[in-house]
This record gives sequence, structure tokens and C-alpha cells, in this order.
Amino acid sequence: KPEKKGEKKSLSLAALAFNLIPEDRVVTTVAKTKLELFEVKFQAIAAGSDHSLALAKDGTVWAWGENEAGQVSFKAIGSANSPQQVSEKDGRPLDEMVSIATGSNTSLAVKRDGSLWLGGQNLSLSQHVNTSRSGANGQWNGGPQNYTAPIRVEGVQDAIAVAGGYGGYRRFVLLHSNGRLSRFGDHDKGIPIMQLRSLEGVNDIIALSSGAKHFA
Repeated sequence: KPEKKGEKKSLSLAALAFNLIPEDRVVTTVAKTKLELFEVKFQAIAAGSDHSLALAKDGTVWAWGENEAGQVSFKAIGSANSPQQVSEKDGRPLDEMVSIATGSNTSLAVKRDGSLWLGGQNLSLSQHVNTSRSGANGQWNGGPQNYTAPIRVEGVQDAIAVAGGYGGYRRFVLLHSNGRLSRFGDHDKGIPIMQLRSLEGVNDIIALSSGAKHFA
């Protein structure tokens, strides 16, 4: 319905927990699977350029949207119109996560133990995903290009939150439990992209966010 000028808006995560099946419909095996998915309770959501993440209350991570760089799944699923549970390369689900973030082609999560996990675009390869498609819905020769299955970022043990990677820029900032910040990615030439560098003079931070070309 039309909204009044100046009227406050609100968005509820309850939209991710609706009943997909009318009461007068026969529940098939496929429908049961969908219903079980949307009975998952979510506590946070993050939107990237072409994909989204949701953090469930049980610490698992779910993703949907474009999958051209494996930011939704490293498997050959193409794009996903409904949430897919994010797992490591060996099939174990990511769990015990407390924070999530998205970039253009990256998915990031912080675990309860302070570790940082990153999946999607392989940062050690070319910045841009190969645009020569041989299939539809984000598939190239049956799978995503230049991807990394969700992996633990070495040397991070006290993370609280992470942000960055928007607009195709491979630049990320990490918030540590002591209120300090560090960065990794294409911030400084000649330094390995996955090497953390401290941001001096910034202290007592409790929250972090990013835009296409800036952090706050």
C-alpha cells in the first residue's frame, strides 16, 4: 500500500521464516525439505552486490544469489534463489559463527573462537572473474570461476567483525576483540594480499561497516 511521507519503515527477519505450504496442499518430500529450511531461525543478515548471507541462531551460515565466484557455494549450483547452507570443502557445515559480512564476490564469517573464514573470490588470483560464460546462472564449464571454498584465514584469533570487498575492491578491515583494527587485501602494494597490517591510531572500536570505497 502507498506509504505516507515521513512514515517510519521497518524490516523484520520474520520474512525468512514464513510457511511455504498452504494447509490444503499435499506435502511432498521436496516441500518438506523447503519447510524445514524456513523453520531455521535467523539472527543476522548481510547483503552483498549480488548475493546475501544469513546467520542462523545455531551459528550456521546460509547464502543465496549469484554464485559466479563461489560466494554462495563452491559447488556447481549456479545462482541460488533460496538459502543454501554454507559448508567447508570437505562438506562440514560452517558453524559456531557469530558475525557475517559480504563483499562483491566474497562471503566472510567470524567464528566464536575469534577465527576469520573467507569464501568466494580467490584473492590470490586475478581481481576480476572470467566473464566468458559457457553456461547460465553463474556457471562456467559447470562450476564457479576463481573461487575459494570457505577457509580459515591464518593468523586471526581474536576477530569480532569484518567488512569490505564492495564494488569489486579486494580491501577488507578486521575488528579485533581489543577494539583495534587491521586490514588485508589490496591496500598496500608489494605486501601479500592476505597479510594483516595494523591500522595505527584507531582504538576502542565497537562496530564496523564499509561502502564501495570507504570504511567507517
